Amino acid sequence: MVDSVVTFLLNNVTQLLVEESKLLCGVKGQVELLQRELRTINAFLQNTERSEPTNIVVKEEVSQIRDVAYEAEDVIDTFIVKATIHTRRIVFGKVIHYWKQASALHDIAQDIERINNVIKEINDRRSRYPIEKAESGEVAEAEEILHRRRRSVEEDQVVGFSHDIEALVKQIVEGGSRRDVIPIIGMGGLGKTTLARKIYNNDRVKNHFDVRGWVYVSQKYRIKELLIDFLKAVRPTSKLMILKDELHQELFQKLEAAPIKDELNQLELFKILEDMKEKDDEEFKELLFKELNHIKDSVLQRIKKRKAEEKKIESELQLIKEEKDSESQRIKEEEEKEKEKELQRIKEEKKRDSELLDQIRGIEEIYKKNCKDLQDFTEDELKKGLSRCLQGRRYLLVLDDIWDNKVWDEVNTAFPDKSKGSRVLITSRNKEVAVHAASPHIRPHELPFLNEEESWELFSKKVFRGDTCPAGLETLGREIAKSCDGLPLAIVVLGGLLANKEKSDRIWKKWAGHVNSYLTEDRSHCIDILALSYNHLPRRLKPCFLYCDSSISKSRRFSIQCATLIDISSDPYRYPSSSRSLLCFGDDKILYDESYLKRLCKMFKLVRVVNLGNMGAFSSIPKKIEKLILLRYLRIQTGELGVIPASICNLWNLETLDLRNSKIKCLPNEVWSLQKLKHLYLGGPTSLPRTNTKALPNLQVLTGIAINQDTESLLAKARFPNVKKLGLHSSRWTEPTLLSSLHPLPHLQTLKINGLNHLGRQESLHLTLTKITLLCKNLSLSVLTVLGSLTELRILKIRGENMEQKELNCDGSSFRQLQVFKVANLKFTSWNLGRGAMPRLQHLVIDNCNLLNMLPDELWSLTALRDVEVLYPSKDLAEKLQQLRMKSECKLQVYPPLDASN
Repeated sequence: MVDSVVTFLLNNVTQLLVEESKLLCGVKGQVELLQRELRTINAFLQNTERSEPTNIVVKEEVSQIRDVAYEAEDVIDTFIVKATIHTRRIVFGKVIHYWKQASALHDIAQDIERINNVIKEINDRRSRYPIEKAESGEVAEAEEILHRRRRSVEEDQVVGFSHDIEALVKQIVEGGSRRDVIPIIGMGGLGKTTLARKIYNNDRVKNHFDVRGWVYVSQKYRIKELLIDFLKAVRPTSKLMILKDELHQELFQKLEAAPIKDELNQLELFKILEDMKEKDDEEFKELLFKELNHIKDSVLQRIKKRKAEEKKIESELQLIKEEKDSESQRIKEEEEKEKEKELQRIKEEKKRDSELLDQIRGIEEIYKKNCKDLQDFTEDELKKGLSRCLQGRRYLLVLDDIWDNKVWDEVNTAFPDKSKGSRVLITSRNKEVAVHAASPHIRPHELPFLNEEESWELFSKKVFRGDTCPAGLETLGREIAKSCDGLPLAIVVLGGLLANKEKSDRIWKKWAGHVNSYLTEDRSHCIDILALSYNHLPRRLKPCFLYCDSSISKSRRFSIQCATLIDISSDPYRYPSSSRSLLCFGDDKILYDESYLKRLCKMFKLVRVVNLGNMGAFSSIPKKIEKLILLRYLRIQTGELGVIPASICNLWNLETLDLRNSKIKCLPNEVWSLQKLKHLYLGGPTSLPRTNTKALPNLQVLTGIAINQDTESLLAKARFPNVKKLGLHSSRWTEPTLLSSLHPLPHLQTLKINGLNHLGRQESLHLTLTKITLLCKNLSLSVLTVLGSLTELRILKIRGENMEQKELNCDGSSFRQLQVFKVANLKFTSWNLGRGAMPRLQHLVIDNCNLLNMLPDELWSLTALRDVEVLYPSKDLAEKLQQLRMKSECKLQVYPPLDASN
């Protein structure tokens, strides 16, 4: 986290030097020096990143660096706020109050110089006391400790898994013969490992598979270690043996050579040696040595027998030579030749047997030369060895806690697919990894949060350990359990802490309102486990969570306000003015007046994020909001306003403005001054102000905009040249020129239109749209015709509002790239799917279209189709789906379930 603090501040200082050089007049040199010092510090932090968990000196240094970095940020931000307000007063001809430019420059110069001296002192100390990098063993030990913590928590008793276990066991045991990869995904603490372990140890699963293996992957994986762990998991250590590549090749070269090949060919098992190359090395060795020992015994007996025969024939030859005379010479010579020929045959057989013994000794020598330690094998050799271990077996392998696509790409080649019905189960927090690894026809199993009843069940099990909760504590206990927001990890940790406390109303009331702080204090169980997700983020994204770090001293950087205005006014020390994130929660049924906002604007001048979206609406927005100079994110709900106040448009750092639950008729002309704005969410329909020259070049998301002549003109003139997502409201029957006005938006990918009925016929469309969502009361046939011609469209969702539509027509060769098609609340009776339409469709959802009695036959011939969901179908359609035979690659889901449709 600390390196993110410094990186974030370094980026701010760099941006400040570029964009606000006028404001920094007089202190630019000091700020540039600070920039150089921060770069040095940042490099140090990156180099010592792996040492941080174990090195006490590093921990102390990064703590000092963090504090000085925050102090530098406070100094610079405070100066920017004051300088900006001062500039505005000069512009508007007002008197400067309480602040003079000269004194302010002097103050910031002194502050920055002092901070630079502190950083210099830290650097000097570091050179005097050099820090050695942590040994790999220390790092591995730290990782193992965290892993044990995680296992002790995540494998605790968890409720709410009965349906998940039943569904996954069925999928694993009753699936097809191909090797399937089934991912379980969800955020840290939802119980992925627990669920996987329950499946792994299920009796039905254990009896179904020949081989099972479980390996914990983690973020800091090593492929070689994973492969070795898998080998140890699937083979008993006493029988674990694999051959090095060159020895494996040498072995089969020797087995292919005569005379050993002739001997083995007489055995049924060894007739096709090529098939034996993929056999488990240890099993093959046992089979081979059994036969070789049998051959060796036979050869030794033959050699012994032939020696005797050789001796006998030699004696007989000697006798023949001695008895030879003139009368019997011819007969004796013929007899001698026969004996010599027989002797030669015996010698040749002895030679062959000798060669055979040499070959056997050579084969035995191969195994003696083999490595004893698995660490001595290469990754490729381990993969081949593991593949041979699994060959011909039905196996279940679990890769627990996988974070990176590369892990799967590296190891999956070691998992053979020989149509034995093998399965690979993976758990991951990363949906991208799950989708990447999953078999094409399988959707990742996503774990939900627990509901309130399940949360209470788990909490009471953990706290009371089988006993009953006292009636007087149940209400408080349910409140505490509910505050964990359905996260099993938090409930288990909190329950474990309370299990060792006095079970009284007084103690539990103390905990009820401060669950987050207690979970934060117990880092060893909850925060460090959840922090794994943060650690996995790329460096560029870590600053997004900069002010959510519970480890920051004095709570200087993160402030969640769950309080009323009276609370904030009465306890200012609980809400530090240096807070950069302000997340407010309150009664969403109350209409707040502007005094609440005025107080916040006065107390939190350095804030960058203000989220008031979880409160009720505000009757108005005060002008004082423009004093939040550093504000980058603002989410707020308002009552019905004709126009938002122009003062919001003075927030020149604003990047996200979220007013989607507000009723705003139009935006002020000053909105064009928000040049850094990237995301503008409006409830709609809201009109845009006209302009002939201005634009919002950084805007990427724009929603809630009313379609009218001014809007189409602004779109056509590319006033939002980089917009990627556009949300529009239509109030007219037809929009004849809407799509053509989108042509100047080359980056537009997502379009949502509320109220669209009809589109004029388009001669030629070359749009980059990949996703379209339509919300409509009526829909003309022309709309699908026009949308079907969009060449890049991947996702189409149509939701009606009790819309009556007799038929849905998709012409042949339309929707050539469409992958996801969802229709909901449409009252259509037939769907015509032309030949060649939707050839790449993978996922189809039909939701609450209860007049539809049949799906088109052409649908089931789509080769890419993998998933069909039909929700609340008509009785006729449900019966027809029940009789349907699905191809193995496509999964049909009907809700309510088919057996309950009556």
